Amino acid sequence: MALGEPDASGRRRPEATGEYFTEAFDTVIAAVSQKPDLAFLENDEIELPVTRWLTQESDPDTMHSGLENIFSIGDFRRGPATAIEAVADGRIAAQSIDRFFNGDMENIPVKPFNSQKAPKVKQVDPQQFAGITKVMRSVMPELSTEERELSFAEVETGFMNEEAIREAERCLECGCQANTDCSFVIMPPSIRWRTKILIWAAARNSVLMIAPNLSSLMLTVVLAVVSVLMPVTNRRYMVR
Repeated sequence: MALGEPDASGRRRPEATGEYFTEAFDTVIAAVSQKPDLAFLENDEIELPVTRWLTQESDPDTMHSGLENIFSIGDFRRGPATAIEAVADGRIAAQSIDRFFNGDMENIPVKPFNSQKAPKVKQVDPQQFAGITKVMRSVMPELSTEERELSFAEVETGFMNEEAIREAERCLECGCQANTDCSFVIMPPSIRWRTKILIWAAARNSVLMIAPNLSSLMLTVVLAVVSVLMPVTNRRYMVR
């Protein structure tokens, strides 16, 4: 095989040359056009539904396949993906399996709130960082070409402590991690009272739907109790 001329995208495709040679290896790992091996299900009564790519579309919140006690994660759920994604699936599956055996599969933990400035870093408005001085990325030290020959040593040798700290200081805090207990900014009075009025109106409508014949006095008493049970004046909200 040899690389041919670049195509329209600039990528050179491998082309057959008709030449052959023989090499001896201790281990060969095939990493092209792989697919899940479902041979273990051939003599099983369970008919696990799979896609045309032989992947299994399990519930992303639990990893449960929807069939008995089978959970699908990693490449079997996603197709070719990264190891860290498989680890993330495994974490969710482990929690779900524990709930499964305790008969509590319906109690799915709520995902913590994360106030990201945007879904992706590239979508963050540059004006967010207008007052921050740009710092060039540190160059990762690497082994020379000669040092890499006939060696399986890590090519990137890593930063020294000072350089690692300097690189870490370039972080622009793409998303705030004060997920559930933010006390940066207290809600302004105008928004606070507007919110209280909205909650009051919603509570009034709900009470009238349940008891349309309630007297004005009793309605006032009920709403007063609701305002005590649902305080909003002391809640803290983040404005980033």
